[in-house]
Amino acid sequence: MEVDESFEENRNMEENGNRIPVPVPEYDGMEQVIYQEPEYWCSVTYYEMNNRVGEPFLASGNQLTIDGYTDPSSSGRFCLGLLSNVKRTEKVIETRRHIGRGVRFYYIHGEVYAECLSESNLFVQSTNCNKRFSWNPLTVCKIPPNCNLKIFNQQEFAAELNEAVLHGYDAVHALTNMCLIRMSFVKGWGEQYPRKSLTSTPCWIELQLHGPLHWLDNVLRRMPMPVGGPSDSSDRLPEALARQLANQNQSDTQRYSVSPI
Repeated sequence: MEVDESFEENRNMEENGNRIPVPVPEYDGMEQVIYQEPEYWCSVTYYEMNNRVGEPFLASGNQLTIDGYTDPSSSGRFCLGLLSNVKRTEKVIETRRHIGRGVRFYYIHGEVYAECLSESNLFVQSTNCNKRFSWNPLTVCKIPPNCNLKIFNQQEFAAELNEAVLHGYDAVHALTNMCLIRMSFVKGWGEQYPRKSLTSTPCWIELQLHGPLHWLDNVLRRMPMPVGGPSDSSDRLPEALARQLANQNQSDTQRYSVSPI
């Protein structure tokens, strides 16, 4: 497997404890809002077509594997083979057979990488990644077997957040979508595929990045609400997630490495 240099650099820096501060957003008349690392760095929800299956999986370790097997007890593995669904179709059953070893996520002080362990392709939609490469925000990227992709970078998100606070509440709200990463197994979606929407793919997952979402929540609660409320209420943090993040034990301020892309 060929791994990009920044992936290896950050893994080595994680082992050696070398970290560099990440900028924090400032708003006129508002104190600096520091990023804090949550107990669980992400939650993963599994879907079949437009049906959620099972409960969200909470990830706390630096590595998370999502596969098609059946281990019920591993804290670092979300095994989709365990999950039942009375509405499961033949198309979904066939796709699940090809998930196999699935995908492994690496969470390395603010950067998230996805590595395809399956013998079938993965398809990912990451607004943060698409912004880095100046792609359309809705672009779906294919990750072939034995390849990896950086799907989230905390430094880049911090820069976006610093810029957004200068434009007000709604601009910060809009960054919620950058904290959600969607991935399908085996079958892709979008303009280049027969399936135009994510919910028409047989098997897919959504990652919610808790640290960035909690950071947004802390910034938004310190900003003046626009007259008439936010322009789009769908941009608000889900109430249940906001409560969950608020109740989690927070550690010391997290610092991040910076590496060339």
